[in-house]
Amino acid sequence: MKIFFSKDQSIINRIRSNDRTVLGDLYINYRRMTTSYIISNGGTKEDVEDVLQETIIVLWLKVSSGNFGLTSKLSTYIMAIIRNKWMAIQRKRSRIKNTFESMEDQVAEPSSTLSQENDQRNELVREALTMIGELCRKLLYLFYYEGRNMKEIAGVMHFANENTAKSKKYQCKKKLELKVRNLLSEEGGVI
Repeated sequence: MKIFFSKDQSIINRIRSNDRTVLGDLYINYRRMTTSYIISNGGTKEDVEDVLQETIIVLWLKVSSGNFGLTSKLSTYIMAIIRNKWMAIQRKRSRIKNTFESMEDQVAEPSSTLSQENDQRNELVREALTMIGELCRKLLYLFYYEGRNMKEIAGVMHFANENTAKSKKYQCKKKLELKVRNLLSEEGGVI
């Protein structure tokens, strides 16, 4: 059974007719709800902006595809997208944090029994850092050792914005991980 909500249906119709002014209306209408959810679940203002933008894009694409039927309030559907996007971001951050912590463990102060092995791994990580380039070394240093946020890093590194800094940090971290793995495999070590 199709439930009809006139205000919600009007928004859907505007999307279907490719009325891009509806994007601003969606942003205004759902910003407070998004902010409340993200902030109360450990997010930042930057996270709110990212999640809301991604949510509006998902809604736009779904409605534009022709496979969308409004069977509940639009706010219910949007909230479901927001929750899913936020959970995906948290899972991704957790994986990245765990990976980097694992890499940091490789360069941590070695225990007495594993001293030689850890010294070799530390040297491999140092070598990998020299192979990823100055930009990546500086970016990773700013983030992981100085604890700078993406906005600060974007300013220091002269990136266009925070999203560019986030993307570049992710690329640099992956590049470092790959270099460490390659060096370990060349040395016959295990990862």
